[in-house]
Amino acid sequence: MKILVGITTCNRAVYPAALVRKEPPNNATCHAASRETWIRDAKDAGIDVKFFFGRGADREPLEDEVFLDVDDSYDGLFEKVAGICRWADEHEYDFVMKIDIDSYVSIKNLLASEFREWDYTGRGWGLGYILSRKAAHIIGNQKERLSWAEDSHALKTLFAYGDVGPENVIRLYGDGRYVFLPNLPPNEIPLYDKSFVVVNPMTPDSMRKLHQTGSIASLVPFDLSKEDLWTQDPERAHHCSVFNAFTVRGEKCPMTYDEWVAMTPYDRQPYSDWMELIHACIETKQLDTCPSFEQWMGPIADRKKILNWASTINAAAIAKVKRTSEAFSDKGYAIGNQEFTVEGKQAYVNKGNLDEVSIIVTTFLRDGYLIPCLERIQMYLPDAKVIVVDDGIPSLKKDGFANYMPFDSGLSAKRNKAVRIARTKYVLLGSDDFDFGGLETRAGIEKLVKLLDENPDIDVAGGRVNNARYEALLEYKKGEYIREHCLITSSNKPTPVDLTVNYFLARTDVIAKFPWPDEMKIGGEHVCFFLDLKLKGRKVVFVPGVNINTFRVRNGADPRYESYRNRAHSLGHALMKKRYGIVDYIDMNGEVS
Repeated sequence: MKILVGITTCNRAVYPAALVRKEPPNNATCHAASRETWIRDAKDAGIDVKFFFGRGADREPLEDEVFLDVDDSYDGLFEKVAGICRWADEHEYDFVMKIDIDSYVSIKNLLASEFREWDYTGRGWGLGYILSRKAAHIIGNQKERLSWAEDSHALKTLFAYGDVGPENVIRLYGDGRYVFLPNLPPNEIPLYDKSFVVVNPMTPDSMRKLHQTGSIASLVPFDLSKEDLWTQDPERAHHCSVFNAFTVRGEKCPMTYDEWVAMTPYDRQPYSDWMELIHACIETKQLDTCPSFEQWMGPIADRKKILNWASTINAAAIAKVKRTSEAFSDKGYAIGNQEFTVEGKQAYVNKGNLDEVSIIVTTFLRDGYLIPCLERIQMYLPDAKVIVVDDGIPSLKKDGFANYMPFDSGLSAKRNKAVRIARTKYVLLGSDDFDFGGLETRAGIEKLVKLLDENPDIDVAGGRVNNARYEALLEYKKGEYIREHCLITSSNKPTPVDLTVNYFLARTDVIAKFPWPDEMKIGGEHVCFFLDLKLKGRKVVFVPGVNINTFRVRNGADPRYESYRNRAHSLGHALMKKRYGIVDYIDMNGEVS
């Protein structure tokens, strides 16, 4: 079996305006550190490793370098990856792994992993993913750009191939062992400490240290800059998504990140709506007919015509844009620093269809998160009911709305109390760090309500948190184990699952019969809830396009919070195993506890 690891690098780092990125410590020193460490392991295992450059070199390539005739800038990275795929295909490699210049690969863990069974294995990030020859051929021959980011472009290309028909089978596997350090919580370090396949971002020094120890824990505290943490900034992520829409459409994004931050939510909305229009056209392969942003910003009558046209190609994706745009006055969107009147802001929300929803917000020692969370609900979801259950420390500012429980009653007990309080048809499970602001979030909730209204056989409909995949099937073998099987689907339709994330809409009368185990204060209660539903034949679905982001609040939690939160694996999972009489619990990343 021939395996190639292709490292994307460049002659000179050139980043687009959407990213304020630090240049890699030094490409030459990263090359040297890679060659001194994991690349030696790769050669010993018979794996080829090549550094891939674009145009602009003023020298001949070294033995382990390839100069491709593609754009060498960051903006041209999708072309470089396509070039790597074509090069690998032409040289008859069975698998090609794409990694970034500042990634470290554990060759031993890679070879022990399940990548041979899949066409794509990774985590949806560009830090590293491995493709079968079939997948590499598909990506290498994709002419139309489907996303500004190369990792997203690669996945969208494979999704588009799988969407053509049942004969186009593409197998994708989301593997948590492809580790992005800025998104790795301290309590999850033990999960991937020595089982990782790829780690990113790395400096030359951290590469050498990791090679010596084989342990992510040895790198703590991580040497991360502000630029490394850009994915944790919702403002940055939103601006990147808008930037992506302009790039895919072949237009120049009219505002920098700093200008974006200075804009009001009402100034931003036309850009967000046009972005959704672009996505709808990509999904239905009609990007070439999509109107320009200048056309979108024309008279509102023209915009309504555009929306009516778009609805014929992708009604679901366009619905939230259409509702928003028709609520505005004939003057159209606010431009510059002008904001809408109070009446305009009220129309912006389009109140009235969430009166049968109670939002459950559980909280514990995190008032700094709770207050902005409730403010966002009041602004964007004023027609929904809110049930707050708090087992932390009472205070005057919460006395008007919080349902208090004894200190540290636990997450399960709080949720059960909230369900008992609810008098609406549906409950929406939330958390104190959820950002309920924005029309996209509201549209997602409305989508869940509509689905349950129209499908009485569905009991629970879930989305995602921070767009992270968490859909799985559960395998239960009494006396032995519970195993999660990660489910990756390219379908735009609701998909039956056994397990979804803790952001879902459920029928109140149904989940009242499936209480969370009160003894599980934190950890294990999630799987218990969904396994009980599965064992009783209840229907759970994952709904694509429904997402909520979390807040990042400095000093939002009491200093004691983390010590209570970190009991999840040590205590919660032990109680779960006892409850079901199992020896092992195996999560979707293959980790056993």
